[in-house]
Amino acid sequence: MAEESRSKRKWIVLLVLILLLIICIILYLYLVYFKSAEEPLENINAINNANTNIAINENININAVSLPPVYANLTPEEQEKEKKQSEVLFFAMPFTERLGTYSNQSNFANLDELQPLMTEKMNNWVQNTYKVELRNKYATLKYYGVETKGISSQFNSMNDSNAEVMVKTQRSEYVYSPDNPRIFYQNIILKLIKNNDSWIVDGAYWQ
Repeated sequence: MAEESRSKRKWIVLLVLILLLIICIILYLYLVYFKSAEEPLENINAINNANTNIAINENININAVSLPPVYANLTPEEQEKEKKQSEVLFFAMPFTERLGTYSNQSNFANLDELQPLMTEKMNNWVQNTYKVELRNKYATLKYYGVETKGISSQFNSMNDSNAEVMVKTQRSEYVYSPDNPRIFYQNIILKLIKNNDSWIVDGAYWQ
């Protein structure tokens, strides 16, 4: 009986050791493979979150758009000139798109969002002339809207406090329904002035 009891204890101890070994192997595999597989996902999520924040911030302030890197072979004077020109062009394109995009369904209310980006003279023209003409012209239509996309921009003139830029655009005109637009191309000339550290629009002239 004593011999049989010792034999049973040996088998029990052996089974416990085997179970512990299996548990250790499982933990090792989890730490090596599963944990390492999770890290790239965490990195991807972090990148996606960062990109989301960038995309959101780009819509807050036209003057906050990131500028392209300055070329290393330019002189300091040329670098400063390139930076100033980039500031103006990066401002002019989204401003034009907002100014030229509207619909009578929203009562052309999106034009009000441009107020901080314009001089008092320009804002008065938008509120008292531009919007009034659009409302009167398309008041009887069930639906009318225009979507404007900037294609390119170029300087007509520029100094430290004033600039004139021509923006080439593609415009989609929707009449009666937001389907099957009429596509046409139109240029606009923007006159800008420097207000503290930001550029604002003092005049806009569709060609």
